[in-house]
Amino acid sequence: MTLAKGAQLGPHQILSLIGVGGMGEVYKATDTRLNRTVAIKVLATRFSDNPEMKQRFEREAQTIASLNHPHICTLFDVGNQDGVDYLVMEYLEGQTLAQRIERGPLPLDEALLVYYGVPNDGAQVVAERLARSRPGVPVGVSLVETNTGRAAPLERVIEELVEAARPFAVLADYLVLNLNCPNTDSGVNPLHDPANLRRMLECMRGIERLPPVFLKFIAPSEPPAIDAILLAVDTYEFVNGFILNVVPRRPCAGMRTPGADYEHLPGSITGMPLRPLACELLRIWYPRIDRKRHVLVGVGGVASAEDAYRMMRLGAPLVQVLTALAYRGPALVKRIKQGLCRLLERDGLRDISQAVGADHPLRA
Repeated sequence: MTLAKGAQLGPHQILSLIGVGGMGEVYKATDTRLNRTVAIKVLATRFSDNPEMKQRFEREAQTIASLNHPHICTLFDVGNQDGVDYLVMEYLEGQTLAQRIERGPLPLDEALLVYYGVPNDGAQVVAERLARSRPGVPVGVSLVETNTGRAAPLERVIEELVEAARPFAVLADYLVLNLNCPNTDSGVNPLHDPANLRRMLECMRGIERLPPVFLKFIAPSEPPAIDAILLAVDTYEFVNGFILNVVPRRPCAGMRTPGADYEHLPGSITGMPLRPLACELLRIWYPRIDRKRHVLVGVGGVASAEDAYRMMRLGAPLVQVLTALAYRGPALVKRIKQGLCRLLERDGLRDISQAVGADHPLRA
């Protein structure tokens, strides 16, 4: 028996059939009580009088309910209506195994080697395009040093960043000053020096209506170096936080790809292999910042709600999802947000603010 669109199973309204298997059908449905999309697995009617199959169906529900893992969907409810047994589960958007195989073999690591430049039409053209589009959602603009392949004088680098920021001042909700663009070929970035960083921020201060600014850089782990950066930005109220980039040593620990395959290649490794290092940086930085003024942004290997939640509990109220989007697609963002809601509910927390820093000794 195939359920028609609009049919009701308890408070759940059927939207469409997702797939058919050996034990029954799976439907996309709406939970009318909580206004959320769910997946409902229905035991085939030919098994409704089969005690063994009904027992297997119940065991499946019990097994799912006992597990908590980012790659296993969450069980919300079980039920029986008019002789129809069903499970209500988390609905996840994605693709079938056959569709994934069509794209080619699975990668050994969900990582990227970033070296190529950042091709674009320039800040002024992009700003004009943004002014015309008015997307209606918060917009952040990341500004990076032009990749010419040649080292540029510090004054020129600062001038470029300031002039690039100017047209976005009234358009962007926030700016990211990427002080360590992994595409650069200019060697050691002079803006990692606190004195030079202060010079750049002083020039930025002259921009009218400057939105909140986040500084993205290769973050040191030594307390004196951290404190020097914090002192350099202390008088610049428009600096709202820090995005802590990680540059791992090669070969990168935790990667399954043989080091010989990438050690000779230029560029920076991004993605899941960076997660342990990124979490360690958050642990070190969190007690040293002024948390009334600045926030930390977790970045490096965020590919699930659990990854994001771990970084939040170490002190980052915000996270960036970058490399994982290339592997898992834009629907990943929605899955992370839904997963965070479940994790907060599991831990009895009202919102993310209660989770931030919860695993840090400072909060213990």
